[in-house]
Amino acid sequence: MRKLNFILIVALLVFALAIPFSTSLNCYALEEYEQINKKYFVTKENMETVLNGIGVDRTAFTQGEKDAANYIAGKFSDYNLGMLNGSYIHSFGTGGINESKSYNVVGRLLGKSSDKHIVIGAHYDNAYKLGNKTTSSSGVYDNLSGVMCVLKLAQALSEYQKTNELACDIVFVCYGAEEVGMLGSKEFVKYCRLNNHNNIFAFNFDSIGCGEELYYYSGEVMTTYDSVIKGAVEGLTLPFEFSELPFNKKLNFFGGYENSVYSNIGLQSDIISYLNGNVSATTFFSGNWSQSSQFVESNKFADNIHHTENDNIEVLFERFPDCLDKINSVISVAYASVVSGQIAEIDSSMFNGFVFNNKIIIIAIGLFTMMVIIAAGRNISKKKIINT
Repeated sequence: MRKLNFILIVALLVFALAIPFSTSLNCYALEEYEQINKKYFVTKENMETVLNGIGVDRTAFTQGEKDAANYIAGKFSDYNLGMLNGSYIHSFGTGGINESKSYNVVGRLLGKSSDKHIVIGAHYDNAYKLGNKTTSSSGVYDNLSGVMCVLKLAQALSEYQKTNELACDIVFVCYGAEEVGMLGSKEFVKYCRLNNHNNIFAFNFDSIGCGEELYYYSGEVMTTYDSVIKGAVEGLTLPFEFSELPFNKKLNFFGGYENSVYSNIGLQSDIISYLNGNVSATTFFSGNWSQSSQFVESNKFADNIHHTENDNIEVLFERFPDCLDKINSVISVAYASVVSGQIAEIDSSMFNGFVFNNKIIIIAIGLFTMMVIIAAGRNISKKKIINT
């Protein structure tokens, strides 16, 4: 009986580790969140202007990608963002003799504390050319939509800082070379690690506009950050409401993040770099889950925008007139979560040690649960033998 009690205690301890801090800040959901001024909402005209600026061909490692990086750097300058190491543009390469260059565009706002960094990011390259195939995709859904979120939040938070103090540093990043393996975000996470920036939380925006649903995903275990974001979702008046991810489609223990059940959108984005780097992050995307585990763009139109010539402004707005509502809901939630100051209060340096191991911890819970059941079964059998 003592052995059984010991196993139960250990199992409960492991379970507690699996959900660190997940319930300690649920009171956030009851707090008021600040609505972003609607002048920072994205319009169709905004998207057309930015698309014209960054270009329709932003294929990784091309001049088009470099031109897009320069355009975004100009916007960061317009919003009076600070530079990182004296520049907005940071190149990185593939290595080797025929090294190709891509670029991350980074700007920042200094807050009360530089011990914590909130990263607001999205990739700006697209799949105009993918391998040997020319798709002619303008990359509006994937991922002008995410770039718009970063730019609008940079503009809004820069204005906010003029009359208010940000609780911590905010770093805005537009990643290059996402379409060929999330290379830009991997490079940025590596930079953070090399410079001992360990207390980080990252927002990631990728492919917002298509589909009937809007989602956010932070990993396979509920975190304190989820409590903050959920509080914003529930406490704001949003143009488009978020949907819950079906639980049975969130778990994939053994495949690794790159081989996740999120075959199209969910984890096939720069959030992978953060989770694999033990950094807490949340990704926002839209689309639809079918009755199976397969993600689709839409139940009505299926998958014929993503990485195709249909990924342009006219098709997106024609098929999904509420696409802007989705984008602006994401901006609203991210803005409210940041200015509330609650994210800055969470010590990610301690929490991030659990991020990559979430699925390992869940497996551990399962194994310990099995041990408890087996031990209980044996205990019952022994009692029957003794009674006999």
